[in-house]
Amino acid sequence: MIKLNFFKAFEKLNIKVELNFDGLRNVIFGPSGSGKSSILKMIAGFYNPDNGFIRFKNECFFNSLKGIKIATHKRNVGYLPQEWTLFPHLTIKENILYPIKARKMEFDRALFEFFVNKAELSQYLDAFPEEISGGQKQRVALIRALMAKPKLLLLDEPFSALDRSIAEKLRYFLVKMVEELEIPTIFVSHNLEEAFSFAENMAIIKNGLILEASKKDELFRKPIYVESAESLGFKNVFKIDGKTANSVNIKGFWFEVEKIEGDYCCIRPEDILVLRDNADNSDRENVLKGKISSIECVGTHTVLEFNAGGLILFINIPNHAVYKMGLKKGKNITISLKRNSLTTCKTFRGF
Repeated sequence: MIKLNFFKAFEKLNIKVELNFDGLRNVIFGPSGSGKSSILKMIAGFYNPDNGFIRFKNECFFNSLKGIKIATHKRNVGYLPQEWTLFPHLTIKENILYPIKARKMEFDRALFEFFVNKAELSQYLDAFPEEISGGQKQRVALIRALMAKPKLLLLDEPFSALDRSIAEKLRYFLVKMVEELEIPTIFVSHNLEEAFSFAENMAIIKNGLILEASKKDELFRKPIYVESAESLGFKNVFKIDGKTANSVNIKGFWFEVEKIEGDYCCIRPEDILVLRDNADNSDRENVLKGKISSIECVGTHTVLEFNAGGLILFINIPNHAVYKMGLKKGKNITISLKRNSLTTCKTFRGF
């Protein structure tokens, strides 16, 4: 559906993209300054790559070899930048209808009423931007982008300036709109929670290069590269010290794994099981005894630092389990790591 294969050289960053998205909800995830916004701007046509092509469905937006450079206004792409702005001198209704007026499009009253009702903005149509909240302003900006009936929607970290609770509600609203209207969307973000909650398909970018891309769940559970794993919240990343056919050695400890595909072993902190005292652990995999060297509640869960003879593991555990199991600093505990929770990764060679 969306095929990108291009190169663009900037003063401080070179961007090389080879990426196919086939679905409605697509995310490019990576740190600030990695080239995410520039990719969206090239898809929108604000500037062109140095070479390569940009295709959407059966339409070619850009192809350097064929000399194709479709103008921005002819691509019919909706674009919502980080610094979204509303016209302060126009009412909410006038802001929403601005693209219709600018493009001399026919007013679709049914669509307008559908958006306004879905966004719960009916009572604010005669108000001015300064009279509504930040979350409401962002809904107005999103509806304004949708009123032009774009065939592709590009969202550049649209909720980054909003409080978490407001951003969560807007993401839910956005998902409903994208699904109901069946508009293919590319959403870029540096926030893992935000990216994961929106995505069906996900790509990871670093230093201008796409590390890997796949279905969200596949990428989140089994990344190919250690750089991807670190970006995706694998807090426990170790260089493998030794291998057999189905096990790896990490700092003197042997762990059984499902398969070995690289020189690093990566473990998500929420995948480590803390076992109950005096429990029968005979059927548990990769059992390890050690001590809690630190414990910190971070709101939604608690983070344990576990030390087993110099092997340090970070463990995320629900707050209620901490109290129920009497976990505290200095307590000796037993943990288990299922074989499928240990992911072996390669090093990305493209940098």
